[in-house]
Amino acid sequence: MSLRSALVLVLPEPRLEELRARFDARAKAAGIPLHVTLLFPFGLGESGLDELFARWSPLRFSLSRVETFPEVAVWLAAEPVDELRERILELYARYPQYPPYGGGFPDPIPHATVGQPADVADAVREAAEPLLPVEFEVRAATLMEEVAPERWRAGPSFPFEGTA
Repeated sequence: MSLRSALVLVLPEPRLEELRARFDARAKAAGIPLHVTLLFPFGLGESGLDELFARWSPLRFSLSRVETFPEVAVWLAAEPVDELRERILELYARYPQYPPYGGGFPDPIPHATVGQPADVADAVREAAEPLLPVEFEVRAATLMEEVAPERWRAGPSFPFEGTA
């Protein structure tokens, strides 16, 4: 039985995964891969995900620079941001019972967290900047499921079948 879930774009990139393991060990230990969040929290057993994501085209973006949410996290900015933000808001419009980040951030910023807490920002910046930008073409969304407190696993993936 899952406790919580999230819809994410998994970003399989070994150098950035290694960076994240150094500066966000708790998330790594919990089984959370490097990702861009589409919608968290999200419900389990929601209908329509296959059809919704099948209409999406692959998402192309880069992680291009190091930023911080003061006193919270260090993250890599996804650019261009407009299409990712539109997709997040499209999901929220379809599932309004799940506002992004529980409603705490009405204008979500697409990003990939690589460090917690934010006081590791200088070290992350030094390690990450030589690697950036890193380009991605993501072809599916993944439902991440919390199966025990602070233990996550990848659930089903939903392919993007639209044409660009």
